[in-house]
Amino acid sequence: MEELQSTEVLDREILEDARKKAYRILKTADDTVKSNVAAWDKKALDAVAELKQRYAERGKRVGEEIMARLPLDKRRIESEKIEALLWGAVDNWYAGLGRDRVLSILEKELRKRLDNCPEFNPAAFRVVFHNLDAKEGDALLKKVLPQGKWDSDAAPADGANKYPEIVIDSKTVKIRSSIQMVTGALLSDYRSELTEALIGSAFSDGNISIGGLT
Repeated sequence: MEELQSTEVLDREILEDARKKAYRILKTADDTVKSNVAAWDKKALDAVAELKQRYAERGKRVGEEIMARLPLDKRRIESEKIEALLWGAVDNWYAGLGRDRVLSILEKELRKRLDNCPEFNPAAFRVVFHNLDAKEGDALLKKVLPQGKWDSDAAPADGANKYPEIVIDSKTVKIRSSIQMVTGALLSDYRSELTEALIGSAFSDGNISIGGLT
């Protein structure tokens, strides 16, 4: 009977010891899990904070870049506006010219270009008229090159160039004379004067004399 009781006591002690060990193991595991969770939470919070800082810095840089570009963009827009107004003034000037005056300017430009091209041989060449009918173009060439011989074509309308133009093409040279080249040269020569006139008139009427040609 005493042996049985001793065995029961021993069993209880063994079970109690096992329970305590199991508790310690579980407690240690639980503490480890809690520690890991805390570490993971801290890493997540640190990562979020880092991302917030990174995007805040990036947003600041983008904002600074935008602010730095604004003056340049403003000047570019103003420059484009003035350029459009200048060409608008040219269009108004051109619209006020009679056809005879247009042809006279084109003839003068062609003579100047031929004078600067002594190697040109008028004996035989091909010519293309843009925004000129064949009758107008041939009549003009007969004034400038009375001894010349040429084959002529009238090019189809070109929306990109609404001004009259003559293109002479021989075997050795190509000579181009156009109202657009004339107006471009005038804008280059009188740009400051025209810009001042446009700004001075508050961009209002655009009735401007271009190089004394009106």
